[in-house]
Amino acid sequence: MALTTEQEAKIALLLEAFDGAKAIGDMDMADPDTFYDAKIEVVQGGVSKQASIEMIAQAAPVDGLYPDVPINRITIKRYSGQLSPLFVYEDNTSLMAKILALCKPVLLNRDS
Repeated sequence: MALTTEQEAKIALLLEAFDGAKAIGDMDMADPDTFYDAKIEVVQGGVSKQASIEMIAQAAPVDGLYPDVPINRITIKRYSGQLSPLFVYEDNTSLMAKILALCKPVLLNRDS
């Protein structure tokens, strides 16, 4: 099947767009002064739609994603009779990862 001149031109434009594509790390930072006016693509029920950052921010629950779990709480548990030396971490584990990334390992001398 031969392509028409118009179809070839469209394919050339697509290829040019792919060649000029950037990775996220190569893109310019968004302007914080006009950030809320930006449009992004969201998918609802398998259909692509547009939304603004402001719309998404207004739709977010006031108390966080899970209102029954405080955003700044980390629970570390060790059960009685537990044979494993590992602890169970619950709640905001991403906050725990940020805190532990700043910690330095230490050796505790329990005999002193």
